Amino acid sequence: LATHPGNPITACRVSGKFAFIELRSKEETANALNLNNIPYLGAQLRVGRPSKYVGAQTPHGNWEDILAKYMSGELKLPSQGGAPAAAPAPAPAANTGVLTRVVELKNMLTMDELTSDQDYEEIMEDTKE
Repeated sequence: LATHPGNPITACRVSGKFAFIELRSKEETANALNLNNIPYLGAQLRVGRPSKYVGAQTPHGNWEDILAKYMSGELKLPSQGGAPAAAPAPAPAANTGVLTRVVELKNMLTMDELTSDQDYEEIMEDTKE
């Protein structure tokens, strides 16, 4: 996802079963859009622009397209000698044979958001949905 060092996500807001994120560059946005239809918890995750988006469109694929290009050798990761393109394929997950429902979310909150008991309870409620 990232084309530069550091976290590419500049803002994130979770609302019910939706999450809205802002990314720091057009290239990283295209990379995130490539995750559309990626399998997640037994369903296909929908990743797309807001319905009222009016900015310039950036070329991107979806998970099936990117994975097929990677598996056929047409697309290589930078660590495999490929060029860091605007929309590189994410590395396929290692198949350990064990299915889990664990998701690690980093940098989702600030310390200010944890100071209020009410805010904390709302955050806990939202993440359990």
